Amino acid sequence: MSNQDIDLGGYVTVDERLREFFAKYPEGRMRPVNPDRPFTIERIPDGSGQEHTYIVYAAAAYRTPDDPNPAIGVAYEQFPGRTPFTRTSELMNAETSAWGRALAALGIGIKGKIATRDEVYAATQRRAEPDGNGQRRQGPRGNTGQRPQRTPQQIAEEALKATEVSQIISLATEAGPDGRQVEVTDPSGENEPVKLGALLTHLKDRLVA
Repeated sequence: MSNQDIDLGGYVTVDERLREFFAKYPEGRMRPVNPDRPFTIERIPDGSGQEHTYIVYAAAAYRTPDDPNPAIGVAYEQFPGRTPFTRTSELMNAETSAWGRALAALGIGIKGKIATRDEVYAATQRRAEPDGNGQRRQGPRGNTGQRPQRTPQQIAEEALKATEVSQIISLATEAGPDGRQVEVTDPSGENEPVKLGALLTHLKDRLVA
């Protein structure tokens, strides 16, 4: 299947799966399978035998804090990332993808597809790198090359309502490095504009405290 045949409209985002998960399991938690070692660095050969470095993350979806049988999802991300979507966010992207797959194991937001829109988009961006002739391959159908996501302001407004650190992390991942540099305003109008990244960090620290 070529990139132009891929329609992202049939895929949900990890954020949508998280929303459904927390709505169904208010006490749910997203955790690494091994909190002492949430990810590993692996060297994996490609078809030609050349080895590449990957960050491998294993996530667990707990329906309750003491869930005896959490769902497990595993994902990896090449390091260093080869696209603007993954570069400098390799670990976060691997974590988010693993979350999505752990949630899919619970039947959350699958709609007939295990992969999320985030994963499919990242894959199409890798395919859209210049080929051997210096030509850039076409992206997925209906996609202009921009990652399907909300505006930083919309992300900020949702973040202000978040009650879980995992939600804040998901929103930070969705915004990406560029989005986190955008100044956003507090919907209440009480505070001065602040960079989205700084706002998300503040909210995360407040939830942890």
